[in-house]
Amino acid sequence: MKQTFPKVWFATEKLFHSQTRLINLSDHGSLHFESGELQFISRKQSLKIKNIESIELVSPRIPWISLTLSMVVLLVFVGFILSRVPSDSIFTIIFMLMPFLSILLPFMIFAQKAILWIEIAFRDDENMLRRAYFLDGSRLILSTFGSMLDDTLKMYKEVRSNGLSAG
Repeated sequence: MKQTFPKVWFATEKLFHSQTRLINLSDHGSLHFESGELQFISRKQSLKIKNIESIELVSPRIPWISLTLSMVVLLVFVGFILSRVPSDSIFTIIFMLMPFLSILLPFMIFAQKAILWIEIAFRDDENMLRRAYFLDGSRLILSTFGSMLDDTLKMYKEVRSNGLSAG
């Protein structure tokens, strides 16, 4: 039985494991699957996946380099803003910004780890082990982490039951 997920995010193995990424998304498109075969189709590319070895739920590694650089840029920006403020207001502004900055980093880490991706390990035409990563993006704009996780779990169960049945 052929099934389709019309709005899917795709990430390459290289991007998914990169420490310098800002986002995990490489492309978006649709995922079509029948027993033992998946096909991702987007405007940029088409990827046909056969010889599936495993289908797992994974969370991406935390990109510490990107997070550190983002925080440095944010602090430089705040420093620039503070250099334009009268000196009697600086401590008030710093006091108001500290809760925001202390919440921002843990939230960025949580956002990276809370979203689970489907990892599909497969053999390509040269018999090399490859991995592709997918996430259901159907409710992305209005989504909360919970609904996006529910959609991805549903897609995972469907792909796993059909993808491994012939693989």
